[in-house]
Amino acid sequence: WAVANTLTIFAIRDIGLSIAFPLWNTNSLLGILWGALLFNELRGAGRARWLGVLGGASVMFGGAVLLALVSPTQAPGGSSARGIAAALGAGVLWGTMYIPYRKAYLTGMNPLSFITFFTIGELGMMLALAFAYLGGPAGAWAELAQARAVLFWLLLGGFVWVVGDLFQQYAAKYVGIG
Repeated sequence: WAVANTLTIFAIRDIGLSIAFPLWNTNSLLGILWGALLFNELRGAGRARWLGVLGGASVMFGGAVLLALVSPTQAPGGSSARGIAAALGAGVLWGTMYIPYRKAYLTGMNPLSFITFFTIGELGMMLALAFAYLGGPAGAWAELAQARAVLFWLLLGGFVWVVGDLFQQYAAKYVGIG
């Protein structure tokens, strides 16, 4: 999660949000794949369900390919190839992240327990990434001090993200990932 989020920052910087967002949302395709392969979620599904899943996956994949082809001409100024790789890498990491979600819920774990434990890991990894990327705690603190005017918006974005993640946890438990 933390590494995928960091990759999205680089993707947005290099190719912009409107191109990066659909590319990293290919995580849904991996969720479908892992759900079917590892958890037999589409076993016994009717033809209409399979057509819907495969049709939706095809549309998503086609859109991502089109964006990847168009993006070099509309990138905001960074390295387009690096931005595309970062967005797709984030999608792979997020799509694979659904495996432990689903496995935990199949064992009976409550989503609130999972997200609490998961958040500790997220915090640790984000601190490690921030310290590594910004030159240690002093660099991270200096960066936060420089961003003081927008800290409210950063915290609000994090709050909205966590609320969305909580809904995602319940969906993974009760609906599945495929």
